[in-house]
Amino acid sequence: MKLLALCLLLFVSANLLGQTKSDSNIVYSNKSYLMDTITFRQINGTNIFLVTNRDGDINYIETLDGYTLVLSTLGLYEYAKKGKGGDLVPSGLTAHNDFQRTDKEVKKLKKIPLHLRFGGDILKEKEKRANKYKNLNPKYEYRYEK
Repeated sequence: MKLLALCLLLFVSANLLGQTKSDSNIVYSNKSYLMDTITFRQINGTNIFLVTNRDGDINYIETLDGYTLVLSTLGLYEYAKKGKGGDLVPSGLTAHNDFQRTDKEVKKLKKIPLHLRFGGDILKEKEKRANKYKNLNPKYEYRYEK
C-alpha cells in the first residue's frame, strides 16, 4: 500500500514539474492571442456559434462570418455597431447563425461592417484598464495552443 502511495506521489510530482503553466488550451506566455469557437444558448432559446478572439489586450466576440457582437441590456447577443467615442453598441438586431437569418436580417446586416473594433477614447480606456491588470503580473499573458 505504501509502495502504491509512493508511486502515485512520484507520478503526480513528475507531471506537475514537467507541465508548463497552462489551463486546457490556454498557455501563459509573452504573446497575446486567444481564439476559440463555442456554441452559446441565447436567453430566447436559440443557439449561436460564437468566435471569441483577442486583439492585443481587448477581447471580442464575433459570428462565424465575422460580425462583431455585444451583449444587449436584455441579455441577448446583438450585432455591434459603432457608437459615440469609438464604442461598440448593440444594433437592436439579435444575432443568429448565418444559416438561420431571415431575409430582413440579411438586408440590415449589409449596412454593418465586419470585424468592428473599439476605437478612440473607448479603446484607450480599455487598454489602460488591461495594462493595469497586466502590470500585476507582466510575465504572463495568454495565447491559444492547439
